[in-house]
Amino acid sequence: MVVASLLLAVLFPGCTPNCEKVCKRLHECESLNLGDTPEGECVLNCQLQENAYEAAEVDDSGLVDDFDGLKSCIVEATCADLEDGVCYDSALYSY
Repeated sequence: MVVASLLLAVLFPGCTPNCEKVCKRLHECESLNLGDTPEGECVLNCQLQENAYEAAEVDDSGLVDDFDGLKSCIVEATCADLEDGVCYDSALYSY
């Protein structure tokens, strides 16, 4: 499923979910136990991470594409899959 998400992100770059949608999805999954972290803080951290990767893209690091794939995976995965770490990528900083 992660490969499919990455492929979709490459083929349809305009379809990548924004940070608001990703954080809403994460907060919908009670089993993830996000604690008291407000959704707004999640969005801000996601946007900061996204901006940092876009700035690093000058080096052709591929981080923007990887991060877009991560966001797509989070939105498409079930809560159980997210809990199992289906979208986890150790190369990306987890917000």
